[in-house]
Amino acid sequence: MERADHAEGGSGKLEGAFQARGLTDLGADTCIWGAFWGILLQQKFSRGIISGEVKDEAWWRPYARAAVAVATVSPFLLWFYILDAVSDLKAVGAMILVTLIPFVGGSITLFCLTDWVNVKLGLLEIEQTESNDLNYA
Repeated sequence: MERADHAEGGSGKLEGAFQARGLTDLGADTCIWGAFWGILLQQKFSRGIISGEVKDEAWWRPYARAAVAVATVSPFLLWFYILDAVSDLKAVGAMILVTLIPFVGGSITLFCLTDWVNVKLGLLEIEQTESNDLNYA
């Protein structure tokens, strides 16, 4: 009898585990897709940046790259916080404007544009060799 009660309690907890609490929660899942597309674009436009090795790394460069990442992603974070606080949109509009665009844009910016900016600023130097570059068909 104790086992049956335990099984019922477990299934009751699992029943709502993967349920979205609202339509805007579905937009939050787009962070993963933005990161995926950001990494794909990053490898396409900056070959070897994922599989290469960082060269001439000074102690301050990781902190400078983190500051560049915050600066490049902050417009999307501001967009999210401002629209989330003041928006009176219907569900689909909220999903697109408040979560979809900021999360996809922020993720692509973080995983693609930030490294490109760091390379252009000289904060990130990748040693690219043919052996550590991904093969494209």
